[in-house]
Amino acid sequence: MREFRVVTAACMLVRKVLFFEIGGFNEAYRNGLEDVDFCLKVWEKGYKVIYNPGSVLYHFESKTPGREKYERENSELFFKRWGDRIVPDEDKITREDGVRIVYDKRGYINIVYDIELIKALKEKGNYEMAIKALEETKRIFDGNPYIPEEERLLVLKELRDCYVHKGKSENVTPLLLRG
Repeated sequence: MREFRVVTAACMLVRKVLFFEIGGFNEAYRNGLEDVDFCLKVWEKGYKVIYNPGSVLYHFESKTPGREKYERENSELFFKRWGDRIVPDEDKITREDGVRIVYDKRGYINIVYDIELIKALKEKGNYEMAIKALEETKRIFDGNPYIPEEERLLVLKELRDCYVHKGKSENVTPLLLRG
């Protein structure tokens, strides 16, 4: 389990007494961001929002007809209340997990292994684990033509260095041609 600032109400469990103490969902939101607002109010009152990765559910997100109709109003209300206090969890959480978020040229998120983790693995002599992580990142990058070239080249350089160290010269030549 892990502490987050926000979880989706699609799978939220909260004690009834706490729900009402916090004030429930703000009904000014119209089918959007009320769960985020609620979680931030929980956090503001000094309680914790805990994510349980053992929870399993199917959620068909954004299937409610007209869901996007009030996005602008909901966003305005949300940022008016919370705009100066938003601290995204994703950088902290991904760093703890040894991965990082790379935004491609379209703005989409790709979660890849953190180069600092790779360097730490290499320093500890764990080249096989570094190679495995880099090969997976390369696979993700190869499947996405929108990844910035500098990110792609960084992964290729680290992977090439690992292959050279492990004496896997047959793997180095194709990387030299690309990177």
